[in-house]
Amino acid sequence: QRDFSGPANGTLTEIHAYARENTDNVSKTHTDQILNCETKTWLEKLYKKYFRTNRFYKQLIYYGWRIAELHTFKLVLFIVALTCAFKVCAFNVILIILATIGLITSRFRKLINLLTLTATGIYILASMCYQLEIAKQHIIEKNFFVRNCSQV
Repeated sequence: QRDFSGPANGTLTEIHAYARENTDNVSKTHTDQILNCETKTWLEKLYKKYFRTNRFYKQLIYYGWRIAELHTFKLVLFIVALTCAFKVCAFNVILIILATIGLITSRFRKLINLLTLTATGIYILASMCYQLEIAKQHIIEKNFFVRNCSQV
């Protein structure tokens, strides 16, 4: 038994080691015995197919998550770079530089993530303020809400 009290601060290596410990030896002899025995009934054949499918599914899920853990950050930075390429403006140069640094080095992953998040937030707030100022000016020029209804 392990003591799990305290904050969850295990590294990825420790998490995978723990998962390997708990999945490698779970009734392995029973599973091998079922897979290696001669099947006599259709129910045993179905049971055997279930075990093979279940083993393949567990391996697929395990390696799928490992690949996702490794490459999700790169996918996000690639999407940021594509977005910057399709919407060209001077502010996107910062995001392109951050994405390039993030793809080249893996040591600064948390810092690049934080800087990209901050730059994107500032960009969104600035564009919203700009749009509100333009909308306010447009309303004042066209006199949308100032109407004289006495001539109706």
